[in-house]
Amino acid sequence: MVSNNQKKLIRQLRMKKYRDSSALFIAEGAKIVADMLNKGIKAHTLFCTEQGICDLNNLGINTTTSITLAESSEMKELSEMVHATSVLAILHKPAANLIEADYLTKVLNGPTDTLVLALDDIQDPGNMGTIIRIADWFGIHNILLSPTCADPYGPKAVQASMGAIARAEITQSNLVSFFQSLNRDIPIYGTVLEGENIYKANLSQNGIILMGNEGHGLSQEILDTLTHRLLIPSYPPLADITSESLNVAAATAVVLSEFRRR
Repeated sequence: MVSNNQKKLIRQLRMKKYRDSSALFIAEGAKIVADMLNKGIKAHTLFCTEQGICDLNNLGINTTTSITLAESSEMKELSEMVHATSVLAILHKPAANLIEADYLTKVLNGPTDTLVLALDDIQDPGNMGTIIRIADWFGIHNILLSPTCADPYGPKAVQASMGAIARAEITQSNLVSFFQSLNRDIPIYGTVLEGENIYKANLSQNGIILMGNEGHGLSQEILDTLTHRLLIPSYPPLADITSESLNVAAATAVVLSEFRRR
């Protein structure tokens, strides 16, 4: 049975200020929770139905962590998903995901094949999680966020990342100040309408790839820090009718794929 204090904690962790102060976050679903635990994320508490315990065991998780057995009706109350799952976990944010900007500077000054993904003012939690998942697919684990980005540990972002958040090394910093502090030999790529065709541009295997806000893209202040401006062209090249723009997560997938293709 789930206690009132446990219900209160789960409600609080739906809000960013409590996730920040406690360094805890929520994940739902047996597969996502199992992936998190297998990747070394430590559990604070697991809430499982009897089926949920079986689901975790079938996924290779030895549920020695403190488990609160919950009825299906309680899971429906705790869950924010349309269909409540059999497992809900309160997890500890990994220390590696709370890295500082000076660490990222060392990363960029290290191996010449290191790419860092920077996100400016991404507002939609679903986009945030999806972008983290896409970056994980392309082997990019260092992610730099502006202070106005959606919380990557919000429930919707965690679900959309499908467990990739466990491998992400996330830094939050003022992007303009951070970019200006870097050695100018480090390339900073951003996508803009007046940029060079990404399929024809020279792309390096190190540097920063910057993606902007869903609605207004990159601010002028940010644009001034770019060393390379790229365009994802629509097809056919001179078509009169085409979509106005790509979703930022879709655009991120195109850009990262092209960098890795080279």
